[in-house]
Amino acid sequence: MKFLCKAFLVGLLGTWLSAAGAAEVGVSDTNITIGMSSPFSGPNGAYGQDMKEVITAYFDQINKAGGINGRKLDLVALDDGYETERTVANSKKLIEDSKAFALLQYYGSSPTPQAMNDVFGPPTADRHHFRRRHDPPVGQENPTTVTCSTSAPATLTKPKPSSTSWLASA
Repeated sequence: MKFLCKAFLVGLLGTWLSAAGAAEVGVSDTNITIGMSSPFSGPNGAYGQDMKEVITAYFDQINKAGGINGRKLDLVALDDGYETERTVANSKKLIEDSKAFALLQYYGSSPTPQAMNDVFGPPTADRHHFRRRHDPPVGQENPTTVTCSTSAPATLTKPKPSSTSWLASA
């Protein structure tokens, strides 16, 4: 099931990239920049290191198979030490300096929502940063949100209509 969800997200990313071309921030003719802020140090560092290791291995697998529409996935991973201020600063750095096309695999119930609210603004009735199991079906409230149902749902969201950054979480 997790493989199908990953394959679906990669296919979906490819579809969006086909339509967007290289005009999207973080997407060039050869690369797609994906940003990650997680704890790689401190008491929760082992969780972040494990997540990064799995994502890197998966991106390597995709890249060895030719990438997404010929574009290689580049992971820019920053250590936030499970500290909210560092998570917010990393998110801004990933979007503004690294020009990340998407953000993924944030960790923590305090750092993650604060970073999303500070970077993209607070959620509104028509714009969510995160999907919850009880949210309306995809497409009924926000056509740019996609959710795969697994034990840990994966989501790819474009939080603001004017934003070029997507949020992916699992």
